[in-house]
Amino acid sequence: MSTTTTTTTTTTTTFVNWSRTVKSGALPTLCPRDEDDLARGIAAHDGPVRIMGSGHSFSPLGADEPPTLFIDGAAFAAAFATDATTDVDVDDDGGVWLGAATPLLRVHALLARVGRSLPNVGSISAQTLAGITSTGTHGTGRGQPCLSAAIVGVRLVDGTGRVVDVSGDDLAAVALAVGTVGVITRIKVRTVPLFYVAEERVVVDKGALRDVVDATDDDAAAGVRTRISWIPYGEKIVVQRFFPVAPPAVLPARFDVASWPLRFEGAVLNRALFGGVVLGLTSTFPTVAPRVVRWIEPLYAQGFAGRRVGRLYERVNVHGVPRHDETEWAVPVEAAADAVVAVRAAVEAAGFPLDFIHELRFAARDGLSLSPARERDVAWIGVYQTAAHRFDDVVATSQRVLRAFGGRPHWGKRFIARDDDGPWLPQAIGADAFARFSAVRRRFDPGGRFLGPFHRAVGFD
Repeated sequence: MSTTTTTTTTTTTTFVNWSRTVKSGALPTLCPRDEDDLARGIAAHDGPVRIMGSGHSFSPLGADEPPTLFIDGAAFAAAFATDATTDVDVDDDGGVWLGAATPLLRVHALLARVGRSLPNVGSISAQTLAGITSTGTHGTGRGQPCLSAAIVGVRLVDGTGRVVDVSGDDLAAVALAVGTVGVITRIKVRTVPLFYVAEERVVVDKGALRDVVDATDDDAAAGVRTRISWIPYGEKIVVQRFFPVAPPAVLPARFDVASWPLRFEGAVLNRALFGGVVLGLTSTFPTVAPRVVRWIEPLYAQGFAGRRVGRLYERVNVHGVPRHDETEWAVPVEAAADAVVAVRAAVEAAGFPLDFIHELRFAARDGLSLSPARERDVAWIGVYQTAAHRFDDVVATSQRVLRAFGGRPHWGKRFIARDDDGPWLPQAIGADAFARFSAVRRRFDPGGRFLGPFHRAVGFD
């Protein structure tokens, strides 16, 4: 084979996502050393191009075959991740430029060092900055839009190999484009002053769900964020509320080993209990899942009780998450309680081996063309499972129920892109919004080089 250059390599890459549910063919691989290398490599390749950050998406975004050119994740991170020792600059409006491949956990640390924070934070910090924003990843809070809405500038290499700086109206499409407008190299995010929250967790009967959801009406004004979770087939729900507070006098140096409750939550509840005992049983004996999760519900519920204080990302991040699969849907917030009741009834009546927590979170409306929260406040309903058995049926059942409530899927989670009439998502998003997005996408990628099998199945052209 030829020696490695900036536009070819001596190897091919087979992409496998974090949950091990998506796999590509053996793809020719580009290892760019800098932005010029990246631009030349894209311009020189006669075929599709794909970049996958940390691979933490569950939808088949990386299920490509040759001649798709795969951009090596390690090389891309070396070239386009902000170094952990960097002192980032904050402009007068709170904007900060960061490398697109910067892991989210490092983003939190870099911003905290200069007294800043992202306005919202998700449950996981293993993803890259470009990965979470390109798929519309969200945190929770009635007054908080998805993380993509914090983007105020983007630098990318487009489908012709041009380096382009994007701002203004085009950001409504580019900030959440599911990898279809180019390879993003830098992102400017709007930040807020670093703040702290007190997390309170209480356990209530599942019949109280509607009252808990109704109580979030005042959350936006008070700056309170709410996350609700439950064990399938169980009788309780865990309500986590994050209240803004003054900084404590003493904070632990590292939040992931900050205290015994976090170690218990990550090592015992998530890794050992869900990722070990439960997964072992439900993978081998799927029909026992309802009995197993009902048995562990008291331990799960009581393990989450109490009050803790820290930076937002310290409190919201979930630790020790076991490998699992997900489908997640945004429904209008006023339908949240009814939608949860309906989807729980459907998946539990089917006896699926649902062996991991399910969630309800909230997000404010935004103006992004492809956002599931475009022009509406939403509640995010997540259905998760660690055992692979019958999860395709779980996805189909959840989708049937939640589409009836006006649900739109998370771009990075599992959903079925086509029904009997073909692609349905462009109409669900809104035909006008999808058309506006498509016009911008074609301008950045006139040859459709960043469209893969998943994008075409959804309805991109």
